[in-house]
Amino acid sequence: MYNEPKKIWLGCGGEYCGVKQARDIARNHFLQVVAEFCPEVVRDLKTRVLPIYSQWAEQAKTEEQYRSPLEGTIHPIFRTFLLIEKHAPIVAEALRQWSERYHLTGAIEPAPEWYGDDWPAVARAESLWPCSGALATLYAWHWRENGPKMANLDPPGWPRYVCRTACVPKTIMLKIPRFVAEQQRRSAYLRDVLRLVATTLDKHIAKQIALAEAAGRRRTAQKHRPEHFTWLALRQVYGWNSQQIACWHAQATNYNVECDAVRNGIRDTARFIRLTSRIAKKGRPTGKPGDLR
Repeated sequence: MYNEPKKIWLGCGGEYCGVKQARDIARNHFLQVVAEFCPEVVRDLKTRVLPIYSQWAEQAKTEEQYRSPLEGTIHPIFRTFLLIEKHAPIVAEALRQWSERYHLTGAIEPAPEWYGDDWPAVARAESLWPCSGALATLYAWHWRENGPKMANLDPPGWPRYVCRTACVPKTIMLKIPRFVAEQQRRSAYLRDVLRLVATTLDKHIAKQIALAEAAGRRRTAQKHRPEHFTWLALRQVYGWNSQQIACWHAQATNYNVECDAVRNGIRDTARFIRLTSRIAKKGRPTGKPGDLR
């Protein structure tokens, strides 16, 4: 049995963040869920793709064109999928085959009402996020000091990335008049101070909401339940239908869910992270609940 929070925060502690940032956090969380509940996906990335990436990286780092201009840093080509597509097509093809094998293929975002000539290229680059996430893991395994240790775990460790909003002050300054004992009553002073605090906070809240709305940000609470990411992972990797996933969920959590809830959760989560949904396998589950593969 596994325990999950009732709601996942796609951002930092109730602050406002942009839609794109919330989607990026959701995508990272989904890939971590895939690594947790479908470990063969990560094992396959290590056994099939990591050797290809490591062989290329060891050879490429000795070439002058891939030397980083800043000492102590690594050239961005080793962690940027679009650059690898151009300079290391063998590595890019291995990543594409890995993502297609487990139905981790990004969806092309619908074109906006107004767009330029570069929109198709931008939309395609955005749809490559599963390959970019896998590349970030390969980069961590190969280049980080603790990378080999992470890769040698069973299942291999999937790095966790923390996405932070812009740095903002956590406190505000409020000037409160000093209490003069010989001139004021305690009750009157408390009443005046509380009125001042309430007025100041109302102004502060209204100002911050106006700034957030003007910048196109919204609350980080996207009302995405964590089990929806788990259901989507089971659908994409194993092809389970809604009834099979509901059956698995009942055994794993001792809570029953309707097939419609599973279907809607998978659909909405796939749309939000822009993932091409896999068509579920037909048929009723056989055997005991949860024994479905």
